[in-house]
Parts: sequence; C-alpha cells; structure tokens
Amino acid sequence: MLQKKPKTDVLNLLNYSMRKLLFIFLLFPILGIAQNWEQIIIASGSNSSNPMFFTEFNGELYFSASGTNVSGIGTELYKTNGTQAGTSLVMNLNPNFSGSSNPSNFKVFNGELYFTAEDGVHGRELFKTDGTTITLVKDINVGSGSSSNHSDNMMAMLEGNGFLYFFAEDTSGTGYDLWKTDGTEIGTVKVSELNTNESSGLNLNFKKLGNDLYFVYTDNNTGHRQIFKYDVLTNNNTSVLDVYPSNNTSGYLYLTIFDNKLFTVADGKLYYTNGATNNFVTLGTTGITSFDKLTVLNDAIFFFGNTATYGNQDVYKCYYSVADNDYKVEIVYNFNATGNNFLTPIAGYLADDGNPYFTVLNNKLYFAAKEQSSPNSGLVYQIYETDGTTTQVSIPVTHSGSPTSRPIYWITANNNKLYFLMSGDNSPEQLWEANPTNGNFTQISSYTGPTTQPRQIFTRPLKSWNNEMYVEGTTLAEGYELWKFGTGTLGVDEVTLEDKIKIYPNPTQDYVKLTIENIEAYQIAIFNAVGQEIKLRINNETIDFTSVPEGIYYITISNSTTDKKITQKIIKK
Repeated sequence: MLQKKPKTDVLNLLNYSMRKLLFIFLLFPILGIAQNWEQIIIASGSNSSNPMFFTEFNGELYFSASGTNVSGIGTELYKTNGTQAGTSLVMNLNPNFSGSSNPSNFKVFNGELYFTAEDGVHGRELFKTDGTTITLVKDINVGSGSSSNHSDNMMAMLEGNGFLYFFAEDTSGTGYDLWKTDGTEIGTVKVSELNTNESSGLNLNFKKLGNDLYFVYTDNNTGHRQIFKYDVLTNNNTSVLDVYPSNNTSGYLYLTIFDNKLFTVADGKLYYTNGATNNFVTLGTTGITSFDKLTVLNDAIFFFGNTATYGNQDVYKCYYSVADNDYKVEIVYNFNATGNNFLTPIAGYLADDGNPYFTVLNNKLYFAAKEQSSPNSGLVYQIYETDGTTTQVSIPVTHSGSPTSRPIYWITANNNKLYFLMSGDNSPEQLWEANPTNGNFTQISSYTGPTTQPRQIFTRPLKSWNNEMYVEGTTLAEGYELWKFGTGTLGVDEVTLEDKIKIYPNPTQDYVKLTIENIEAYQIAIFNAVGQEIKLRINNETIDFTSVPEGIYYITISNSTTDKKITQKIIKK
C-alpha cells in the first residue's frame, strides 16, 4: 500500500519547485532570449559560394552555390537543414573540371524538386531530384542546345491536371512553345506551338485561373503582344486579348490573380476576366501611365503607378465597389502631396521570383520610400505601412553617418518582424531588424564587429525559414557564404543591443528614462521628425524633453566599438 507523503514534505517540494521556477525567471533576463549568427561554409577561405535561389523541399532548403572548396566543383545544387553538418552537395551534375550546372527555376511537383540546369552535355534542360540523385527529365533541345536560357530563377512552372507546364525551345529553333511533363521522358511533350520569344512563361506573366493557363505571347513577326488562354482539360489554346499599346511596347506585365479573376495592365488601363468567357473587361481610363508591381491584400490589389496629376510611383488600390457595380481604382498615398514632384520615391528590388516591393505582414503592406517630409530634406528612405485606408511611416529610419541617402532592399517578414538590407554608417550593406509594433529598428550585422557575424551582406533576396533568416554574407577571412540569423539562449555578453536597452515611458510628457548596462560605452543622439539632431539634457540616465514641443522624436543609441545601434521613436505629448 502506498504511503501518503507528509504535508510538510509536499510543501517543501512545492517550495523547491517555486524557488527553481523563480530562479529560471530571474536567470532569463540575465541570459536573454536573443538573436545570434551561425555561418555555414561551403567554399572555404577567401572563395565565395554565393548561395541563392532558396527553395523548401522535404524539410530542407535547396539552393544553388559554388563549391570551390572542393577541387573542380563549380556552381551546383546544395541542400541544408540549417546546420554546417547538415549542409551538403546533392550531386555534381556538371562533372567537367570547374564546370557549373547553375541550377535555377525550382518547383516542387509530385514529391520531387524540378529545376533547369546544364550538365555539360545537354545544354540547359529540365532536371529533377528526390534529394539524393539528379535525373534529366528530357533532352528537349537535342544535343548541346538549351531548351531554356533562364538561369535567373524567373521562369515559372505551373501544375495542372497532373502535369507540370512550362515554356521551352526545341531543336526547331523557332522560339518558345508550351510544354508539359508528368516527370517521365515519354510524358514530356509539346502541347502548343507558339514560336514566341523568351519573355513568355516568366513568373510575372504565366498564371493559372481554374483549369486555364494564361500567358503573354509576343508575335515574332509583328511584335504585337497578346494574352493566350490554354485549357489543360481540353488542350485548347485561344487568344483572348490583343491590344498593341500605343506608348508601351513592352505590352502586358504582371498578370495577377485576384477575386477569382485574372487582372492585367496595358496602355494605362486595367483589364480583367473571370475566365468563364474569353472576354476581358476594360476598367476605364485610369490616367495612370505606368502600373507596377501588383500585389493582393485582402479585398484589393495594390500597386505603384505614375500619373500626370500626382507624379511618380504613388500607391494605388483596385477594389470592387458595390456602388459602381464594378472594380474601382483610387489613390492610397500621394508622395507629392506637398506640391513638389518628388521623383522616384520608391526603393527596392524586384525579387527573383517576380514578387514586388510590397511585403505582407499581419494584414498590412510594407514598402520602402521617401518623400519631401522625410529626414535630411527628403533624402532618407523609411519603411511605410498601409492597410488600404491608412498609410504612414512604420519604421522611422534616421541616419547619423554617411551616406545620407540609403536605399532599403528586400524587406522580408519573419516572426512578426521585418528584416531588410541597408548600408550602415560609413559601411556597405548590412542586415537590419525592425519591429513594426513600436517602430524600433537595429543593425544586426557589423562591418567592424566580431568575426562571429558577417561584415557585409550581399544584396540578394533574404530567405525566411523556420523563424530564422538566411542571407549571403562575408567576413575578412571568408568570402560570401551562407549565414543563418536566429534565436537562442545567449550569455550576458552576447545579448543583443535591443535586449540590453530599455527606453520608457513612451509616450512621455516630460522625461524619458534609459536603462542601459555600462551606459558610458554608448553614444546617445536625439533627432526630431525631420532628422535634425537636437541637444537635450541627459542626466542620471534620464532625457529631459520638457524644452521641446509635442511631436515625434527619435532616440539613437549606438556603440562605436561593436558598430551596433538601435533607434526608437518617442512621442512627446
């Protein structure tokens, strides 16, 4: 028979558990849950592996990289589970000495990863891998010719009715046609003879709506651009829209699926179709001479557009208006509201997969821009947010060093924060972390920092995977290699700047208190809303705001030894 524990023993046990739990809670603020760097080396020494085109497959990241640390291996297919030990070459597809297969255009289909590559024998063709071996699907352009010249990861492959559809050029040499594959050589066949140019079949202009594939077709003889619809069930190919733009010979761009319809742009107008018929509806004359980067958020399409009325690259949205019984276009944010035509306000790159400058996080769109009211007489790019109704500066970027104007690239959402590339004070591109909740942003790589982190980040798309960020960075000793930035339990000396510094209260009516370990190691600067540095009295870790008017201010705290800094927005009421 089990004996009951004495009550005092139970209480002692509970007291011990509570003391242990209290110890853990006290310990964590000392150690911190902070973010840290981990390097994954593929090409040792000063060589660069230049990892790119990250694609998730079977719980791992697959990517293109140069294995120059192994004699004779060029740019091939690699995979990683996020650790050095778990990173390996899948296969040396081009075994010629220093030869490269340059894999790109990745697509997961039927439990395998498809991509285009060059094996040194067949030119650039379609291959697939199960993660262990690589197999040629079919030599479409027989011999050493290439069926695709795309090595930039811009080519699209769409799945439909059990097949993978793509554009390729065969030995006829007359141009690109529509093909499909079931993964076998015999099941890889041409489905539509088009003889078009190479622009067809890219991520931006090859979309699927229902059982139909839509793509941009350019007649090689006339140069006319039109949209074709291919029905994967009936194998029927039909021209559905043929308008030769009078002021835009590039024709249709950015086919976009929205509200179960296909939207496209031509000659300053929006067109859409529901796919039930071959007719496109013209959405009036918008007066927008250039549409760019259509992105869907909830019940609207957002894009940047140019108009004679407002200027260059303002933010617009298209949504269904019940009152108008049709779709309607209206301006969301005017970067020239002050009357000054502020040229090229938008900053950033078009991603390799064709994604636009907008980044989606928590039902808002984020993008980098500048305007006349931005700091330093409008030269500083900041991060804006919009939900379609309210557009405002989300991350109030300020600079205390050179250069004054620093474009912001590759804004990427990860774990409810934003990561982006921007040069540092007197340094090349660095990785930055921003918190849209409070407007904080901080530099998390360092040009002069320790060798345990990259000193420069290559301006290539960032990859968010498993709540961690993957970038291409370099150090003094190593070339551009794969780096992972994530979270972990760190010692007190490793806790990030944001974890070490507390600034409160916010908003404030008079004083702001700073809690900083070893405050004498940091430099503190205060800026107003237009980026002008102001001098305020700082005494006993307290900043006196009583002498300045109500408004928005920014406190920048930096450490010149580690080249790290954090900026926080303060509201004076």
